[in-house]
Amino acid sequence: MSRIIFFFSLIVLMIPFGGDCQAAAGDELVDLMAGIEADSALEVPDLPSGNQQFYHLIQPVLDQHERIQGAYEAVGMARETIGIAKGALYPNLHVKGGWGYRNEDKTDDTDDFSDSFGNLTLGLEQRLYDFGKTSASIEQSRLELIGQELTLRQTRSQLILDAAAAYQNLHKTYRLLDFAIEAEKTASDKVEREKGRAMLIGQQTDLRELEYQLVETVSKRVQCEGNYQLAQNIWLEFFSALPKDIEALKPLELSYNVGLPQSLDEALGIAQSNNMDIRIARNQQDTVELTLQYEKK
Repeated sequence: MSRIIFFFSLIVLMIPFGGDCQAAAGDELVDLMAGIEADSALEVPDLPSGNQQFYHLIQPVLDQHERIQGAYEAVGMARETIGIAKGALYPNLHVKGGWGYRNEDKTDDTDDFSDSFGNLTLGLEQRLYDFGKTSASIEQSRLELIGQELTLRQTRSQLILDAAAAYQNLHKTYRLLDFAIEAEKTASDKVEREKGRAMLIGQQTDLRELEYQLVETVSKRVQCEGNYQLAQNIWLEFFSALPKDIEALKPLELSYNVGLPQSLDEALGIAQSNNMDIRIARNQQDTVELTLQYEKK
């Protein structure tokens, strides 16, 4: 006897359908998603004017650096999490079917037997009420998205700051190395002149003190060379290649046209609005409070 049986199963996620409960949940979702769009529209501020040489170098880095790429991926994952949480508001249509064929070879004088059979089962599931679990999950996802958006802004600002420090440090260490080389050359010339003077007058001179000064300048030059090499390595962490003409680099200019707050309340307001650490910590606090509020239910 031989038997051949085939089964297949399929689960399909369908679009929402009517219903008071579903409509209420949908309205709540619209409100939550509107909050997401409002809170996630955190555009990174444009770079200030001036220092164009540095800004020309940093612009490509802001889109290609691994820190920024990682932050963008985290934002994308947070958006996907919202979609997953929102899926609990949708009905599920289950389709399960089976088909089989049976063939029996008789060993006696009776005829062989064969037949086929099939079945199809449809099922629809719709969650009507879950005591706020789905809404809390969506809200948690919303707060997670806001946190990742804030982290993206913080990462971008920190990257600009670190790149500016690398730019300034390369310029500074190059200039210091140039000064150290000149100082060593000057000290070496003094030693040579003093040696000639001692040979002419045949008396004790300040040669030993000048040689000591030469040793100090050599030590300073070696230290500057190490600092310059370190500055080059840090530069390459942000930019693809070293500048062809480091002497052409212009030092960064700081803007002092920033008004100081007139009161403590104004200073606190500025900090709470612009300080990313404070905003991220506040968002984390909201997430914890939401979790505790749901667990108490």
